[in-house]
This record gives sequence, structure tokens and C-alpha cells, in this order.
Amino acid sequence: RYLRSAESLSRQGIDDEAIQRLQQALRVSPDNQAAQRMLLDIYMRRGLHAAAIPFCIRLLDQDSDQPELQMKLLQALQASGQTAAGLVLAEKMLEDQPNNLTMLSFTAAGRLALGNTNSALALFERMLENDDQNKDALKNCGNIYFEQGDYPKAAARYLELVRVDARPEHYQMLARCYARQNDPGKAVVFMGQAASLFGEATVSPWLRDTQLD
Repeated sequence: RYLRSAESLSRQGIDDEAIQRLQQALRVSPDNQAAQRMLLDIYMRRGLHAAAIPFCIRLLDQDSDQPELQMKLLQALQASGQTAAGLVLAEKMLEDQPNNLTMLSFTAAGRLALGNTNSALALFERMLENDDQNKDALKNCGNIYFEQGDYPKAAARYLELVRVDARPEHYQMLARCYARQNDPGKAVVFMGQAASLFGEATVSPWLRDTQLD
């Protein structure tokens, strides 16, 4: 009866009471998979990722061949700041799905967060081999190349990025790339384009940007 009550409460958006019913159901029957899954879904929906992790693990212990559940565990680990554990799982999943963009993105982000910049860059570039307009990969490649001082490669990635995702910050980075290459003409061109698209009020603070000197 706890499970039926929890289902009804969850449908009504009364999650706190639904959680209590599910916890009661698990005290009566600790291996109740339906209750575990429902509790997991509620925790994930509410952003309670740390609380969701044990249920992901318990369900995977019962049946490890569940890609959707593995993805939820990966998301929960990443969102709760458990980067190293998330990276281990992402790399394992990547072995089975070497061209899966989601897996590539998770793995690259994990390696980048742990300071493995060149390894992360290789994975972001691999993402672009599968999807040459992937915004996340273009931005991260541009950022990494810029930090490494490889301004021509950074500019190439930012140039593609402004074509698929025209945002002020992307134009600013592109202008910085050309300024660092001692090409103020192109820097001014892209600042002008940004001013036309987003207004002079957006671009005028860039004139105080030391990286555009």
C-alpha cells in the first residue's frame, strides 16, 4: 500500500510525503526494486544527487546491464562533485561506446576538472570529429588552446563557435585571440560585429580588457 500511495503523491507533486511512503516500503521490503526506482527518480528530479547515488548502485548491483541507470549514476556523481568516481565510470562506459558524444563529453569534462588538460583536449577534438558543430567541444577546445598560448588554433575554434552559437563572450574571446596574435585589425572587426549584434553597451567594457591591449 505504501507504493501505491507514493505513486499517487508523486503524480500530484507531493514529493516529501511520497519519499516518506517509499522509505516505509523499503523498511518493510528492502529489496523492492519498484520503490528503489521511484525514490531514485524523485531524488534525481529534485536535484538530490547525493541521496540518489546509493539507489543507483543498489539497482545496478542487482542488474549491471542497464545503460540508462548507469547514465543516472554518472549524472549524480558529477552533479554531487564526485568527479574522480564519475570519471572512472565514464571511462568504463566510453570503452563500450567509444563514439558516444555524451560519454566523450563526461569523460573530457572529468579529465579537465582533474587537471588532465591535454587528455581532455584530445577527447573534445574527438567529439568534433563526430559532430563538428558541437558547442561544448568548440568552446572547450578554444579555451584550452587559448590557455596554452596556441592562439591560431583557439581562433579557429572560436570562429566556428560564433557561427553556431553567437554570444558576446564568444566574440570577446575571438577578439582576444587576434589581439594576442598582434592582429588588431581583426580584433576590431569582431568587436564591431559584436557591437552590431548585441549593442555598444555590451562591447564598450571590452575596451578596458587588458587582454585586448
